[in-house]
Amino acid sequence: MMSPSRIAAAALALSFAACAPVSVTRIGPTLPAREAKCAVEVLDRGELPGRPYRDVGLVTIESCEDYRLAPCRGWLEEAVCALGGQVAYVSEERREENPGLAPMRVQVLAAVYVSDLRPDAETDPVLGARACDPPAEAAAEGPEKCLE
Repeated sequence: MMSPSRIAAAALALSFAACAPVSVTRIGPTLPAREAKCAVEVLDRGELPGRPYRDVGLVTIESCEDYRLAPCRGWLEEAVCALGGQVAYVSEERREENPGLAPMRVQVLAAVYVSDLRPDAETDPVLGARACDPPAEAAAEGPEKCLE
């Protein structure tokens, strides 16, 4: 049974997380979450990852002047880690006509480097569709043969 102090701490953490103006949309493969406070490479506006990558999610943050600064960066890193991502880069940024009066909305893509991606042909629809392309004779021997 949890002590009253632990229950209060958990409730506080949940209420803080509920107040964070962040929404997450999963795209691409479903990956296991990485450890809390994992290392995330946060790129500047207009930069793309320097190695081959695959998008795993879209993180939308409301009311942030700069996604690279606290508290927005912390929310972003937490969301990217939860998606199993390693790198975050800006996809779209919107400012209202009166930037001094309206909050900023930023959309950041979360991605994983292909070299670190461990796909599964049975659960990854993209890989599964091309697992035996081009050697069709391997398909007759089963999916494990296709991946060799």
